[in-house]
Amino acid sequence: MMSNLREWIDLTKAILDEISSIKPSEDRLTTFSNIVKCHSSITRTMNGWTTWIRNPIVMDSFKKEELDDILSNLRKVSILLLTFDLETSRKKEKEWKTIPEEKTPKREKLEYIR
Repeated sequence: MMSNLREWIDLTKAILDEISSIKPSEDRLTTFSNIVKCHSSITRTMNGWTTWIRNPIVMDSFKKEELDDILSNLRKVSILLLTFDLETSRKKEKEWKTIPEEKTPKREKLEYIR
């Protein structure tokens, strides 16, 4: 398990360095490619957290203060990402109202557990 964690840390550091070095581009395809890289990095890290959260042995290894820190950080990231999602979705909703219905991109209805 420790060797896997070391590999995870090394790869995460490399991804962080790559994402941190992304600069704005005039080229739409480059910008799109950079969006994919950022999205993939978020997906990867959240999948990693999901693996830990679903493992009671791993979660039991955290002290209460560490759990508080995890919650604080994940809450900040969640609020930032959800706010961005709402802003972008609302903007597109307004734009797409001016487009005929058959040409409007469809988004699957998502069910959320509350």
